[in-house]
Amino acid sequence: MSGISDWIANKKKIYGELVKKSQCIECLLKELEIKAKNFHFENTDKTFQLRRTLDVHLPIKTEHLWERLITSIMPEDTFFNQFSFNKTNNIDMVKITEQKLICELIKLKTGSNEISHACYEILFYYLLLLRAKEEDKMIDRTYKIDDNITLIVLAPGYYLKTDYQNDFFKQFKKIVTKKYSIKFEFIPLPHSDKKCELKDMTDDLCNKISDGEIKSISQDLQDYFLKKL
Repeated sequence: MSGISDWIANKKKIYGELVKKSQCIECLLKELEIKAKNFHFENTDKTFQLRRTLDVHLPIKTEHLWERLITSIMPEDTFFNQFSFNKTNNIDMVKITEQKLICELIKLKTGSNEISHACYEILFYYLLLLRAKEEDKMIDRTYKIDDNITLIVLAPGYYLKTDYQNDFFKQFKKIVTKKYSIKFEFIPLPHSDKKCELKDMTDDLCNKISDGEIKSISQDLQDYFLKKL
């Protein structure tokens, strides 16, 4: 079965740019629920596990670099990444409370995909997580899903630079928070109002990579993510 990115690409062929199609959100959510219901989980040693993947050997994709940087900053007993449903569908980052409640699902974007792509993707993963719990597929069955769970799109600030991007996000948030009784938020990556700003920060981090670790992460970056996530 195709992944969520293929599903979104197909819907763009049918509806056009989804970020400009706020009127289609409710219809697409029904289709997304059907896709989640029919999704095939894979039972491998990496499926349904909370883990921390932190290797940063060059070359590395920008998205992977930021994901692993952020995960390394966050407390290791409450923050995890690459939660897998199968080989091609993974939640980027997951936050857990001290009571073992899954309280945040985070979709990280650093490339050119629109805000609409990230929104449908993280909601799809939430629906899959609900299925995994209902079907008792989680490896560690002590974890529960927080009743006040928050879905977060963590992406460059320029993802919401236009009126139509903002309008889409506001409408999507309004619909899904009511429909699924969840919280839904957008958090901008630091210094990312322009593509060149994010590129400069990423290049600087790459220059600090040595022996599989990022050296000298700025205190400002650490404080930013510890406060926001």
